[in-house]
Amino acid sequence: MAINLQDIRSAVINYIDTKVTVSISPLNPAAGLTVGPDEQFGFTLKAKNADIPLKNVIWHVWVENSSVGKLIVPASPKAHSSLYPSEANKLTPGTSVAGMYLFPPSTIFFPFPVVDAMPIIPDPAGYLGVDDTDSISLQGKAGSTATGGITNIRFNIYAECDMDWLFPKSQDSATAIRALTVVG
Repeated sequence: MAINLQDIRSAVINYIDTKVTVSISPLNPAAGLTVGPDEQFGFTLKAKNADIPLKNVIWHVWVENSSVGKLIVPASPKAHSSLYPSEANKLTPGTSVAGMYLFPPSTIFFPFPVVDAMPIIPDPAGYLGVDDTDSISLQGKAGSTATGGITNIRFNIYAECDMDWLFPKSQDSATAIRALTVVG
């Protein structure tokens, strides 16, 4: 079977586009049933993975029209104004922004908990395992226009397939067996 290397690249792009599900929960007003001018609201972002582990996952969330509403930068995970994090584009927690890139922290337990005699391996930063669902809860604030307005909050992720999982290293082959008979 001939494999065109471009097919592998296309398969990875297609996987992230079609097998990774992202969603935004309904908006929860801080008070009452609707969001009014200058009021805060909360919501949850969810990313669900399918069959291939993903690493270096970056969450991107933004508001289409920032005069209608903005996002409040969380204390955790760290947030930046660019896909390429640096101290120069790090966002200050508590500030209002039109969009941000979120870099989830790793989940580290120490000492490592043990379940059914197996240690739970820490979840490295930005890792979305097979059939894993991660979520991040965020806050936003409506604009101050008395007439209100309508806009959309958008969310997607950027990720890489875990190539060490997809193409394992140092795999052993089937074992050959031959009987050794010694006649004395």
